[in-house]
Amino acid sequence: MDTPHSIERSRKAFSALLNLYPAAHRSEYGTAMLQVFTEQCRAAYAQKGVFGIVLLWLRTLPDVGYTSMLEHITAPGAAWGLMEPVPNAPLPWKGVVLVVLPGLVYLVSQVMQLSGTNLAYLAVNSRAALLLIIPVLVVWALTRRFPIWGLIPLGLLFRLLQELDIETFVMRAYVIINNPMLEPLENAIKLFINEPLISTSLFILAIALLAWRYARGQKLPRAFWLLLGAYILLAGAQVACNIAQQMQFTGNLFSMQTLLQENAVYELHNFSRLLLLVFIGSLFVKRHGFFAILVPLGYMLPAMLVGFYDNLESITSPVSALLVVSGAVLAYRGLLSLVVPIWMSRSSTQRGKIWVVGISVALALLIYAAMQVYSVVIYLGWMSGPTYGFPWDFISVALEELKIAGAMALAVVLYSSFHPTAQPASNPPAEAAALSASEA
Repeated sequence: MDTPHSIERSRKAFSALLNLYPAAHRSEYGTAMLQVFTEQCRAAYAQKGVFGIVLLWLRTLPDVGYTSMLEHITAPGAAWGLMEPVPNAPLPWKGVVLVVLPGLVYLVSQVMQLSGTNLAYLAVNSRAALLLIIPVLVVWALTRRFPIWGLIPLGLLFRLLQELDIETFVMRAYVIINNPMLEPLENAIKLFINEPLISTSLFILAIALLAWRYARGQKLPRAFWLLLGAYILLAGAQVACNIAQQMQFTGNLFSMQTLLQENAVYELHNFSRLLLLVFIGSLFVKRHGFFAILVPLGYMLPAMLVGFYDNLESITSPVSALLVVSGAVLAYRGLLSLVVPIWMSRSSTQRGKIWVVGISVALALLIYAAMQVYSVVIYLGWMSGPTYGFPWDFISVALEELKIAGAMALAVVLYSSFHPTAQPASNPPAEAAALSASEA
């Protein structure tokens, strides 16, 4: 009499626990899971009686709790969690919220900054990326899948590490100078920073490895090679501009060779670093498709448009300048924080996503370039004074923006050209997770 009751009660209890799984998962695997669990109950009872069923439950309960949670955060259509994009379908709105949150932090802090009451944006800019990447790493460690909402924080972290190197080891060197245990690490990082040829060589090596990895699953498109050639020519134009600008003031032709060597290494370092970011984004195209573009987008997000807000107090017309600066800053930050992630996430076609990114990034770069020129005009008095540095400063600004535009174009071509030979299953580990509770 105990035998049917023990097994039946366990069967009913397990059937109730299946409600912890998403509805789609229950409809596909629920019957099979319940059948296998019932057979395991019979086998456990036959071997050790009621004690065998108790041991089975001790193994089953933790597994059900873990796998049900895993299914909720990894299902392609899940409202929260990893939310792998479904081709030709918009991302769910709750997923869009998670994608937008990192940029929203920067946008809100920028609004506070423009109020003139504090340095909120500068504080966020130097700390937020380190905090935003923590939940991403936690989810990645637990699920072994990089979440789509972690792509922007990854780009932010890359930008932060790029901008904090000098500040950390020059302005804040006193923090570790007196600590002998950290001296080897300090010396290694200083060597990496002070010798751009070393860091550039490492960047190029990493790019080559990532390009080889990409090419194993997908041939690099012809458009990519054409854009890469233009990108390299752009680096050469930047070197020539830097030399011309420096020679305008020194007039020392004897130092031409030194100037060429120093500028070539410096610009090669900058251009290769940005190209490395593009190939880092290529690591995510297999799972997230064109959404990998959020990595370089995150890199663009925290750019400083006009420098420190306090400088506006020293100009002739602070009110009008404040309106111009505030409008430009909010437009730039709003485009990259809200417009691109939301519009792109809700677009149901890849062509639509490409147009969203292309138009929005172009507008953002135009705003950024205009504000660089505007700040130079205001602070150096080009409207009424001598044309200091003209035209090289203008050309330098244009080349800098073209560098970002070139990197984004490379990313668009690289990410949109990737077509896996087979689409990943809607829940590749789901079946294994579902049946893991029923293993003998």
